[in-house]
Amino acid sequence: MTEFDKLRQQIYEELMDDSTLYCCYCGQAKYRISCCGENHYVPYADMYPEDQMAILDEMVADELELLAKEKK
Repeated sequence: MTEFDKLRQQIYEELMDDSTLYCCYCGQAKYRISCCGENHYVPYADMYPEDQMAILDEMVADELELLAKEKK
């Protein structure tokens, strides 16, 4: 397993255990009453797989960007 795969797996496991709620329509984490005009939120573990992967991809990209900045 590559370092990228390990990082992706670690973030995925953290998200599956996390109680943060995400909007079912736009995928944003709940931080106020409404994000995109809707108000239906679910935890990451209850999202559709394609929605989970979109959030996971974004979080992995953010983490890789942070790691790259730390190496400079």
